[in-house]
Amino acid sequence: MIRVSVFFLENIKNLFFGADKVGLNQDEIDSALFRSKFHTDLAQKVTQTYIIQLLTILLGIITSVVVARVLGPSGKGIYAVAITLGSLGVQFGNLGLHTANAYYGARDHKWLSGLVGNSLLVSFGLGSGLAVLLGLFFKFNSNLAPVGGYLLILALLWIPFGLAYILLRNLLLGIQDIWAFNCIDLVNKLLVLISTMLIILSKKANVEIVFLIVLAGLVLGCIFTYLRLQYKMGCPPTLSLSIFKKQSIYGLKIYVSSFFNDMLVRGDILIVNYFLMRDQVGYYSVASAMAGLVYIFTPVVCSILNSKLSPMDDPNEKWKINKTVVLMVGIFISILVVFAWLFAKPCLLLLYGNSYLPALEPFLWLLPGIFFLSLGMTTGVIFGASGMPVYAISPFLFAGITNIFLNIFIVPKYGIIGAAFVSDVTYFMFFIMMVFLVQYFLKKNRLQVAS
Repeated sequence: MIRVSVFFLENIKNLFFGADKVGLNQDEIDSALFRSKFHTDLAQKVTQTYIIQLLTILLGIITSVVVARVLGPSGKGIYAVAITLGSLGVQFGNLGLHTANAYYGARDHKWLSGLVGNSLLVSFGLGSGLAVLLGLFFKFNSNLAPVGGYLLILALLWIPFGLAYILLRNLLLGIQDIWAFNCIDLVNKLLVLISTMLIILSKKANVEIVFLIVLAGLVLGCIFTYLRLQYKMGCPPTLSLSIFKKQSIYGLKIYVSSFFNDMLVRGDILIVNYFLMRDQVGYYSVASAMAGLVYIFTPVVCSILNSKLSPMDDPNEKWKINKTVVLMVGIFISILVVFAWLFAKPCLLLLYGNSYLPALEPFLWLLPGIFFLSLGMTTGVIFGASGMPVYAISPFLFAGITNIFLNIFIVPKYGIIGAAFVSDVTYFMFFIMMVFLVQYFLKKNRLQVAS
């Protein structure tokens, strides 16, 4: 065991810190200057995005708190399950094109018109078809439907518009239109909050109406994003089979990894919903939402870093930049985790009240996992920015499946605390696998160059 630990730590050290060098040649100096400018631009865009994301999150928190207080733990649990159903539909139907859009949008802006047209076709063609098929399935198997009635219809309507929003929004990221990428989401959340407050003041709020408001905000987000892309294109969207083939090859690999990633980070709430009472689902959804606030910095960094690394061709240069970002993210997330641990209880009581106090313990258990998930996701950016090698799917696949199976056995016995502990284990597993895969990726590249 000691030898295994030493071997692992030595690999971590070599991967992230490398060997010491006495001097630098001119190429290395130029490379260092490039990385310095790269990191400066990345830091500016991450800072801008993170600040706006924090404002967006603040609006989301206020909305979530209002909804939680009005609907109560049971209603909040039903609402969370409906959101999860729609989100999983988007995850299942996106074909990985959301990341492919960012990747190819970054590599060649001339493809924007074709990327937009293909995205709309997938969203309202495939997305609508998927929603109809799910609706028919649940109609004839009502005992398997996670929610019912009008709420089920609204959750299924989420799928085509959710697809359109994620696909079009990632095109803004790919072309580095960071201002629009951020502000559209901020305006969306603001409109949802205002509309929710108005409905609550009218005393007509229930789960279906609150969900309908959020869905309406999603539709408006799609419209605003399309108009911004239309302005950038300067021409109508087109359909392009050649571009779609490129998107599909890249997207299929992202699709598989994203599906299992969703099993990794969201599958637990469905297992909790299946085995436990609605109020427990409400508590765990609040704990997961609070953990998401700690984690949100990571996808901000990953998304912008991926779009900036994608146009680069040298894997070694990519990793030199990527590993620096991993270390910085690790430091920042560790600070956030400590602060979250210290102030979790007063924040929970302030935002949600005494009735949601049972959410505190699972939230504290989720924090170590959030740290390792952040490191793993940031480490894996180099794969997405390098065409996504097939073997890079394996961490998502094994960690996602492990998360589901462990939850099935542990949640019935240990409840939401067990679900949080399973997340810690699988997130750590995910990080370890990413570390060793990056070493394999760099070694394989060196062999290819040598041959």
